[in-house]
Amino acid sequence: RSWLMKGSRIRHVLQGHCEEVQALKIHEDRLISGSVDTTIRVWNTRSCTCEHQLRRHRGAVCALEVAMDLLFSGSVDRTVCVWSTEGWTCLHVLAGHVKSVFALKVVGGQLFSGSDDGEIKIWEMKEFNSGKEDVEILLVVDRKLIGAFDDSLIRVWDINNWEMERTLEGNVGAVYAIAMDGSRLYSASYDSCIRVW
Repeated sequence: RSWLMKGSRIRHVLQGHCEEVQALKIHEDRLISGSVDTTIRVWNTRSCTCEHQLRRHRGAVCALEVAMDLLFSGSVDRTVCVWSTEGWTCLHVLAGHVKSVFALKVVGGQLFSGSDDGEIKIWEMKEFNSGKEDVEILLVVDRKLIGAFDDSLIRVWDINNWEMERTLEGNVGAVYAIAMDGSRLYSASYDSCIRVW
C-alpha cells in the first residue's frame, strides 16, 4: 500500500504478488518488493505499475539492498542474488550460508549478509576478471572465491588480491552447483555427474 502521510490516507494498493511481501527498497523512482512467492517486483512509483518481475530464487525473498547500480536479494533458499538495476538481469548467485538470508547491507564497498545460521558473511564488491563465460554460481570459503561457469570450468580466486589461483577442468558442460565439505569441493554439471575435487 502507498500511504499519503498527511492525513495517513491510502493512496494506492499495488497488487501483483500472490503471497506475503517481506522486503521493500526504494531505488530512484522505483519501489522494489520481495515476497514469499519467491519473486521480486519493480514498481514505478509514479504510475504505481509493475515494470519488472525478477525470478531466480527458489524460496521466499526476505531482504533487499541497493548499491552501485546493483540490487542484492537474500532468500530462504540460502543464497544472495546480485541483479543489474539497468537491465534487471541476474548477474551472480552468491552461496555460502547454510540457512535463510534475512539481512543485507552494503558499507564501504563490501556487502554484509546476515543469516539464520548466526553468521554474517562479508562479500567484496570489486570486479574480478572471469572471462566471457556466464557465471552459474559463486561460493566463498576461507577467503577464496570459487566460481562455477557454463564453459565447464571452475575458477578459484584469492579474495585478498583478486588474483585467479587455479582453474579446475574435468566437468562436461555447464557447472550448475558447487559445495564445500572441509577440503573437498563437489561440483554438479550438465552431464548428470557429481565430481569430487
